[in-house]
Amino acid sequence: MTPPTGLCKKPEGGKPHALECASSTGDNGRLQSHTVRTLPAILRMPLALSGKPTPCAKATVMMNLNTDHLKRCIQTLRSSLDFFKQAAPESIEQEIYRNAIVKGYELTQETSFKLMKKALRDYGHGAKKLDSTPIKDILRLSATHGLMTLEEVERWFAYRDNRNNTAHDYGKGFARETLRLIPDFITDATRLEAELRARFSAGNNDA
Repeated sequence: MTPPTGLCKKPEGGKPHALECASSTGDNGRLQSHTVRTLPAILRMPLALSGKPTPCAKATVMMNLNTDHLKRCIQTLRSSLDFFKQAAPESIEQEIYRNAIVKGYELTQETSFKLMKKALRDYGHGAKKLDSTPIKDILRLSATHGLMTLEEVERWFAYRDNRNNTAHDYGKGFARETLRLIPDFITDATRLEAELRARFSAGNNDA
């Protein structure tokens, strides 16, 4: 049986570390395909959350995804960091800005994960399944669809682990660790927002 167009399957007699992806049907009715490498170990687990074959490339029908709130969160976090650096050490003002950084850090992450889940629905992943999927698997799936790089996934793992500590520790030690991560986090979150906007804004950002 001819596999559906745009879905992945193992090639017959092909390399064990490759997938044959049907991309289109030619004029002669025969399926045209190409071979791509399988994913690195960090991405292998959650290839198809719905139990169905995973689309190989971009989704065929793109949603219009609004990233304005994420962009605003990033801008607020960056400003909080700037004000923290300008405040007198150990002052009340610096503590206020430190708390603002922690809250902005949490909000930017949660907003990013929400948008990732929405974007992944356009690649055939069910909304209910995504809602129950661990965040680190959401990150892996985002990388399989090119929303972020492997290096970025590994950094987002660290951001997530650090974020989970906020429920238990708001002390200076935690704050110092978070502050160390913030510059790279702002860079990675900014790149994610730009990637989502480029792929899903459809010329405007009002979805």
